[in-house]
Amino acid sequence: RGFSMVIDFDIFALLGLILIFGAVGWFLKKKKGKNRIFLIFYGFFCVYLTALYSNVLFPLAYIGHDYPPNIWHSINCIPFVGILKWESLMNLGMLIPFGFGIPFMRKIPNAKGIIPFLLVPGFMIELIQFLSALASAGYTWRMIDINDWLCYGLGIGLGYLIFRLAASLILDMFPDEPEGETPANFVWQIFRRSTPSPQRETFGDEGY
Repeated sequence: RGFSMVIDFDIFALLGLILIFGAVGWFLKKKKGKNRIFLIFYGFFCVYLTALYSNVLFPLAYIGHDYPPNIWHSINCIPFVGILKWESLMNLGMLIPFGFGIPFMRKIPNAKGIIPFLLVPGFMIELIQFLSALASAGYTWRMIDINDWLCYGLGIGLGYLIFRLAASLILDMFPDEPEGETPANFVWQIFRRSTPSPQRETFGDEGY
């Protein structure tokens, strides 16, 4: 058997993600004027994304193996068939923090604004897994499954629903804006701008 290599999540992959997230953070600070509190929340979100990527994307490819191609037998395009399994629940649960956290990173003024986030992240995960199989000479140890995409979207939607419920609850309990540029003030403004109503002014991104 000749040379083989697994592209797995290791120190080099971690350093690559740190560089990418760091470059984005620098751009947000220097070009978009985001303040320190926003960047702290951004850092927490990056830690979550790193854990997510290491779980759902890696290993990326298995190069130099002698296993027969199985990619076309590892694709399921029929929704809901076999969806009732533990893995589906795990996929749903892993994306709940994404749905909860994305309004902190990007302004979503109404429920329609979350629709692209319900569709795109799961599609990208499955696409990368498919491309990884092609890079591994047609061999994959994962299922490229439309049910996974559905569970990812459902998890994001559930996370966003939890966010909206938490925002409404917090604003009802604390209707007055906390003073100063503090984490409490940041969270309060994110909640307020994300749950517009006739009684509430919709906040912009200024300062955050």
